[in-house]
Amino acid sequence: MIAYNPAWLDAIWIKKQAEQWHDDGLLSPEQWESVQNEYPSPFYSPNVFVRIGLAIFCLVLLIAAIGLTALLTSPDSTAGVGILCLLAGACCFVLLEVWILPTAKHHGSGVDDMLLYVGTGTFIGAFWTFMGESVDSAVPYALVALPVLLIAGFRYVDRLAAVAAFCCGYALIFLIVKDVQPGLIVFLPLSCMVYAAVVYHFVVNARPKHAFRYWDGALGMVELAALIAFYASGNYYIVRETLTSEMQIENIPMEWFFWVFTFVVPLIYVYFGWRRKNHILLDIGITAVAAALGTFRYYHSVLPLAWAASIGGAVLFVIAYFAIRYLNTGAAKGYTYVDNSGKNLLQEAQEQLIEQTIGSQVPPTTRKEGDFGGGQFGGGGSGGEF
Repeated sequence: MIAYNPAWLDAIWIKKQAEQWHDDGLLSPEQWESVQNEYPSPFYSPNVFVRIGLAIFCLVLLIAAIGLTALLTSPDSTAGVGILCLLAGACCFVLLEVWILPTAKHHGSGVDDMLLYVGTGTFIGAFWTFMGESVDSAVPYALVALPVLLIAGFRYVDRLAAVAAFCCGYALIFLIVKDVQPGLIVFLPLSCMVYAAVVYHFVVNARPKHAFRYWDGALGMVELAALIAFYASGNYYIVRETLTSEMQIENIPMEWFFWVFTFVVPLIYVYFGWRRKNHILLDIGITAVAAALGTFRYYHSVLPLAWAASIGGAVLFVIAYFAIRYLNTGAAKGYTYVDNSGKNLLQEAQEQLIEQTIGSQVPPTTRKEGDFGGGQFGGGGSGGEF
């Protein structure tokens, strides 16, 4: 199961929802204070700047410890390096499981993040080192890394580990299908698209379920990665360059399909993002539209770059203008200019920076001219002192 205290994770989620309701005026200050007292979460979770600093500090300490151990032991063989990496990974996870999480109660502090990443990386590196040069394919390396990344993302509810596991699975599908006969090479991009679509379907159906509430952030990142991977798998430029560079294939099979895919899929993203009020689909769809236009111009230069950029900008401006007018009329229900009080990471970082640099400064005190201080009756008394 997960390494963090589930009750404390639930308390964090409840307080975040209550804070948003409090900002929207749905909860009174007394009710908001009652929620804070009723759902304690004694995690150590500093702000983003302290988190980055602790992560860097922890990384420096780990590198120094591993380097010093390597100097003292002087492993002169592949097996010795593998054992050193295995011990380093074991020490990282022991620190996590014995001290950092249960005793120090860290959660997103930078220390637990870096211990997880270094421990996972050294574990995978140890297994790869033991495999040595006896393996002539990259498939076994991906097979070894995938379960380690899955366990790290699942147990420690980590977003980066979850995305790394998705990318590792994508690479595994790519490497397996790459070894098929050249006549069936068209299945290479198709298989990658199927993999991304299956993962996306699982994530979209899993996120609303209560049982997956702890992994909502990690699943959201995987959803984003799956959308990007699905479009990238069928984008004409990526397919052509991959097949040309990796397999020296000049004639792309089903070339018309990948051209259609390049332009149709971004429109599908935008349409369903608008219909479902899904920001991720909308953002990826708009970005994919720009990628599709860039792909077309790369192979078919109709206008000079300056003219193409000017005309494209004018067209986008007109589209944005009429889209905003349409969404603002109320015909498209569910869209509004009112802030939903949600804060992203950049906004939180800006707030922390303002609080630490400006909010902490003591404003200068001003004194009236002729005000000598002291006294009890409004005069210029000195209060018994000069």
